[in-house]
Amino acid sequence: MTRLSYDPLFPTLVETNRLLLHFRFVAQSFFSSISGYVFDTAIGSNFDAFLARLRNNTPGQGFSDVFSLGDAHAALLNDILSACLIRSNQRAVGDVLKDCLETVLDFANLIGERRRGSLEEHQVAHRLEELYSRFRRKMAVFVSA
Repeated sequence: MTRLSYDPLFPTLVETNRLLLHFRFVAQSFFSSISGYVFDTAIGSNFDAFLARLRNNTPGQGFSDVFSLGDAHAALLNDILSACLIRSNQRAVGDVLKDCLETVLDFANLIGERRRGSLEEHQVAHRLEELYSRFRRKMAVFVSA
């Protein structure tokens, strides 16, 4: 919706158009980083270590029975949940991340409304600035947490 350089969403508001493109870039970079972290670090590194432990299961160092394997698997899942901010004691940080995502969804809805022509550019400009400011604040809180 924002890539048509011959048909900008804000033809008379150049700074708003720049903010739109910057917001899109920052949001995409942020969520790409979060996605990469979840896949590679939160899930991948924990699961790879678990699989290596399974492969190197030697008597005396590995799993003595199916129950010890079950306990190790439960610990693996807990580690993954913790790394993904899904544990109940991480709710505040998870809520900040959810707020970031909701802000980007609001941004997408706003731009969709503008692209469809249901909102004039002056109606969207101030709301876009507010959304970007909110996203930056929430993202800063999330990163510092």
